[in-house]
Amino acid sequence: MSFTAAELEKVIENLRFDSLARGMEASALVSEWTEQEQQTLPSLVSLAPSGLWQELLEEHRRAMSSLLSGIDMVAAANNSLLKGGTPAPAGEGSEASDVDLSAIALAANIQRAVAAVASASLPAVREFLGP
Repeated sequence: MSFTAAELEKVIENLRFDSLARGMEASALVSEWTEQEQQTLPSLVSLAPSGLWQELLEEHRRAMSSLLSGIDMVAAANNSLLKGGTPAPAGEGSEASDVDLSAIALAANIQRAVAAVASASLPAVREFLGP
């Protein structure tokens, strides 16, 4: 559990970086095909020249949507498991010697992992994929 939160944060960071790179590539492509700067993937498909580009981009949208759905399912499952595994805090009357430091560390790691999972919603990717 001690590495889970850090690993989740790294994955989310990588997804955000990939989303930024995807946005830059999409903007470059849009500038070749139209005067507008920002486009969603469905509108980019509609701007694409007939043939291979439209098919490729539509397949890309379907695959990304499927991956995003998978991320949603895993995030929900992880959130449920993490929240179910949070140790109860020490009671008000507990002495310092009664406090289990490993339980406190575990609870902190679980809270950190829950926060990382909660940030996995990737709103920029959802917006780019369109309805």
